[in-house]
Amino acid sequence: MVKKLFIIPGHGAGDSGAVGNGYQEAERVRALAAKIKEYGGDKVILSDFNLNSYKTDIFSNGVIPKDCLVLELHLDSSTNKSARGGHVIINAKFKADEYDQALAKMISAMFPGRAKTIVERTDLANVNRAAQKGYNYRLMECGFISNAEDISKFNAKMDELAKNILGCFKISVKQSATAPTVSKPASAPTKEKISVTYQVWDDVGNAWLPEVTDLTDYAGIFGHDVCAVFAKLTKGNIFYKVHTKGGRWLPEVKNREDYAGIFNKPIDALMMRTDTGRTIKYAVHLRRSNRWLPFVTGYNEKDSNNGFAGILGQEIDAIKIYIV
Repeated sequence: MVKKLFIIPGHGAGDSGAVGNGYQEAERVRALAAKIKEYGGDKVILSDFNLNSYKTDIFSNGVIPKDCLVLELHLDSSTNKSARGGHVIINAKFKADEYDQALAKMISAMFPGRAKTIVERTDLANVNRAAQKGYNYRLMECGFISNAEDISKFNAKMDELAKNILGCFKISVKQSATAPTVSKPASAPTKEKISVTYQVWDDVGNAWLPEVTDLTDYAGIFGHDVCAVFAKLTKGNIFYKVHTKGGRWLPEVKNREDYAGIFNKPIDALMMRTDTGRTIKYAVHLRRSNRWLPFVTGYNEKDSNNGFAGILGQEIDAIKIYIV
């Protein structure tokens, strides 16, 4: 009898995971997980948990049936843009089984570049927790999101990758249940991409840091307070303002007619909006707690959940912005 496969997409719930080449890890691996479920049918269970919510309890609360094979999906990242390749991570106390061997052989063939295809790790909490609770578990890195060739291949070959994963677990691939795509008329307009370019003033170097576009990177240096923000769009107008720590909301600025902030006064909150009719998503990283807050889309000083990015009283040291 073929066992069921329990798929866990990495990150989520406001945690984008790694970002690179205009993509977010959490969104990409969730898309792959959906493909695996689509082709695997009732032999696949797709987790509605994510790394933020299950770290302390998913392997303890009975959500995953004990007889399931478990696969957690990720995309790797590196500051070395040439780093590439896929691999499988298992607990060092166990030998790689037939599924691990098949996955490692498959992923290294699709995403070559690593010297070692099966990595034994004991410093990853989720790897250890699964092992302690007796789950047949492995984590797979499906190439590098920071490598343009890897992420391009990941996107182009997602269906093939999903089917190959099922094959490694000896699960038959069923015909896609997705409804046939209806071709649009040749004259149908396409949605024009709008990009945002932004930069921040660093309080340690007392200088503007390099510009960043969309999610190709983040603007800021961890550990250095952000004091001012400068932004523009490829089309339309962006409006934004900041809140100084221990101070107040400063006046709104438009595009690069001015910058938002005061040199050498750290900011602890940011608001942004556009007149493009699109949704702007923006997030900040907190210096003292060393963490990213979830992306927000609103523009309201009184709405601390979605009206602005930040927590009053906590300095910001990096920001991320994109338009959808």
